[in-house]
Amino acid sequence: MQEKPMSQTPVPSLVGLLVFLSLAAGLPSVGQLRIPPNGRAWAQDAADASGRVPPGMVVWETASAEQAPASPELLATGAALYGIRCGVCHGRRGDGEGPAARFMASRPRDFRRGIFKFRTVKPDGLPSDRDLFRSITAGFPAYGMPSYRYLSQSDRWSLVHHVKALVAAGGEEQFRRGSSKHAAEEFDEEVDPAELQEFVDSRIRPGTPLSVPDEPRGGDSDAVARGRKLFQTDAYQCVRCHGPNGQGDGPSAKELQDDWGNPIRPRNYTLGLAYRKVALRRQDVVRLILLGIPGTPMPSNSRPTESSRGTREAWDVAAYVEHLTAEARQSSK
Repeated sequence: MQEKPMSQTPVPSLVGLLVFLSLAAGLPSVGQLRIPPNGRAWAQDAADASGRVPPGMVVWETASAEQAPASPELLATGAALYGIRCGVCHGRRGDGEGPAARFMASRPRDFRRGIFKFRTVKPDGLPSDRDLFRSITAGFPAYGMPSYRYLSQSDRWSLVHHVKALVAAGGEEQFRRGSSKHAAEEFDEEVDPAELQEFVDSRIRPGTPLSVPDEPRGGDSDAVARGRKLFQTDAYQCVRCHGPNGQGDGPSAKELQDDWGNPIRPRNYTLGLAYRKVALRRQDVVRLILLGIPGTPMPSNSRPTESSRGTREAWDVAAYVEHLTAEARQSSK
């Protein structure tokens, strides 16, 4: 379940100015933030007939680098970079209320809540540091967040640690409010330091690692047909939101909201790879089925890990999702 792209909503001149200033500050290319008059055609043209990733787009799952542990220097750098690069949308406090936020169809993440959509670990904790690094590196260009791969690896790791510091600050605020006997804004009374630290640590602890089951041997040409049947029936309930043909027009689509109360639209798989935030590859679609998307109506599904049949089903659904994108691209020519 996903939001609609920026291209489907009029963009006020202020956002255009902000994009211009961001580009002047060093974003890699205008094409990544392009707002096309026909999003469908542009997205499909960006990917060739082989289904390769659109030029200039970073595959979220493949963005990685040697991890840099937190240090006072990195935290100071992260705070400064965040103020320059991120605060205009995510807000100075990381609450998603930056000055540009109200103009965006996809609302910026409220880091203080500690809810993150994209991850390779289970949603029983925070995304891994590498997951946060992936989001900063790849960005989500069609939805307003540029790729920051032009920053050094050290700078990107500094932003990872600052984002985690914002999550910790939100956790401390939540703990103090929960402990206060007074109004929400009056929570300066003393709390048990050990209990506070334990609560904050639990907020920034990464989730349990997830292993994606390998594709069963003997994949065949019937995988798409089987996946279509699973997609369109109650087995995986995809059709309720994504619609029978994966165009994001299911019967529940218009009523969906995220955990922040914002309207949210299911992904339209016929738009092409340029309008996917993650899961551009078949194995990553399987991971998305397993994990769901925290903070959205997209549920997790444990069927693929419960039996060999469930594993086969998940890979078949992923094959059908891949087919929807390829079919739409071919029909547009």
